[in-house]
Amino acid sequence: MMDALVGAILSGAFGLALWAAWRPRYRVASYLLAAAIAVALVAVLLVIGNTDMVIVSAGMLALFGSMVIFNHRRAQRTRSRTKR
Repeated sequence: MMDALVGAILSGAFGLALWAAWRPRYRVASYLLAAAIAVALVAVLLVIGNTDMVIVSAGMLALFGSMVIFNHRRAQRTRSRTKR
């Protein structure tokens, strides 16, 4: 049950961060909220002593972070092409 809950929370934070790449008006707020959700999740997992899920969450966050940066840069290139 804990695995499904952690997966849902991480997926929601990742989806929010990806959505922010296409919405320049809300980008900073969405990135900050997604980061806050992820940090809170890792903190809760550390407090309850679920180290296996902390390791999995940290790995997922590293992957998510790199994907969000890649998507953010791609969206910027797309927007700059459409403005020309």
